[in-house]
Amino acid sequence: MESLKMWTLMPILFFMLLTSSYGMDSISQLLRTHPTWSFELRSVESLVQDGMKQLRNAHAEFDIPEDMLRRKIENYVRPGETHVVFKTGDPKWPERVPQSFDARDHFKDCAHLIGDIEDEGPCYNDVHVTVASVATDRYCIYTNGTFKGRLSSEYLTGCYSLCTNFQTIYHTWDQVVEFGLPSGGKYSSNEGCLPYGHEPCKHTVTHYTGNQMTSTERSLNGKTGSLKLCDEYTAFDHDCPAKCSNSKYPIPLKDDFKRMTTHYQLPGSEYLIKSEIYMNGPVSTDIFLYDDFFNHKGGFYNKTSDAEFVKSDKFVKLIGWGEETDGKRYWLAVNSWAGWGNDNKVFKFPRGVNFLWSEWFVTCGVYDPL
Repeated sequence: MESLKMWTLMPILFFMLLTSSYGMDSISQLLRTHPTWSFELRSVESLVQDGMKQLRNAHAEFDIPEDMLRRKIENYVRPGETHVVFKTGDPKWPERVPQSFDARDHFKDCAHLIGDIEDEGPCYNDVHVTVASVATDRYCIYTNGTFKGRLSSEYLTGCYSLCTNFQTIYHTWDQVVEFGLPSGGKYSSNEGCLPYGHEPCKHTVTHYTGNQMTSTERSLNGKTGSLKLCDEYTAFDHDCPAKCSNSKYPIPLKDDFKRMTTHYQLPGSEYLIKSEIYMNGPVSTDIFLYDDFFNHKGGFYNKTSDAEFVKSDKFVKLIGWGEETDGKRYWLAVNSWAGWGNDNKVFKFPRGVNFLWSEWFVTCGVYDPL
């Protein structure tokens, strides 16, 4: 009888493991919350193979190994899952989108938030500051501009990962949905419950590669502005805070959380990315990071032919799109580094060509079924 019970349970257990590894449970959960949305399920293996083909065709000069691309994709799925779920349809997306768009102009009450991401300082957590920034923008938009503060990237840094290690984007979004974020503010701002705890600094290639900067490089970098080099700071990790660090903030930490309803990602479709930004606000994406990005002076960024690879993901925020007078189509994006580019962190890069793999994994979330 016991063996019969075991064989009866085996198909059920197998189905549970199969659906979990394939990501069907993620689709089921999304459909329960958003029954009018559409989704697509793609295997990690097919994404790796398609991604390698696209990189070779569009960027023949890239020397990206398959294992690196696989690790990059796995950052976007729940641990152990073999498939990725993409949002492909939403009845509230517009039938057409304008030729140019800037979320700062469209959501005017939230423009001061949309055009910025706080600097991560010496930490390796552009994932956290970018996700917190997108969550902030979308909460401001969700409240029709009545919420004008910031949500805390400091809470993500202290509770869900380490300042001294790189983070996964899927895990970060999961925390924003499961637990939410309290209010925050920039470094030394005394705003919100948990302002950011790391001072802005000048980011250099050596900070990401771990190499030593020569005395000449240190001198040249030191003359570019008032910010100290990130290498001059010691990044530190801390425990998850139990109370607000801003003693003047009137709301206790436990009562200050704003939770997203759902997080999701979009496939490599220019139209779908535009539709999402137009309807719900900025989104997060990442690009392959090359050394010429560090010294970009603003405006249109396009990797130079002799640029050297630094790391597989630099997270930025997409806030719009447009076309230059010479016909170059671009995404309008925001970087997190203080004192970078033209000093307001906003820049442009090629649109519609999956530039530096920027259009394959675009992530975001909503606060309520929309």
